[in-house]
Amino acid sequence: AGARNSASGSGSSTSTSSASAATGKSSGLTSASAAAVAVPPVAYVRVDEFEAVPQYLRGRLSRDLLNSLLEAMHETLQQKYKILATPRPMLNEVNLKRYVAFKEAETDDLARTPFFVEEDLKAFTTFKLDSAARSALTVLRHLNRIKESRSEGFVRYVVC
Repeated sequence: AGARNSASGSGSSTSTSSASAATGKSSGLTSASAAAVAVPPVAYVRVDEFEAVPQYLRGRLSRDLLNSLLEAMHETLQQKYKILATPRPMLNEVNLKRYVAFKEAETDDLARTPFFVEEDLKAFTTFKLDSAARSALTVLRHLNRIKESRSEGFVRYVVC
């Protein structure tokens, strides 16, 4: 079911992008954000993948928690790159501060790659980053859904 959801999700985002381009001015920000950095949908964790994760990594985590974290990550990335695609003069004060923080966290090697930091996840979703969520990030790293990049005082989570 997870692979089917991610496959249908990628088809719907493609149709949304083409619909945005066809409508023109009203949804120009959506098509601009898609052009800036494409935010790929991340495939849900399947049962067989989840069971293949060693117990010491999994702990008491559920597959539902991992998949809800993947949804929160995707939502965060969409919001983040929508703000980055908006021209600076059109941003309000809150989003301008976010824009500056996003640019500070960006490095040359990650310029065209979608990534987020924990503060982005906190700002755009209601997902609670407790110890279980941090363990879930470790499991997602193990499953090659994300990579971790550490430099300049930031821990960046890059979508694979």
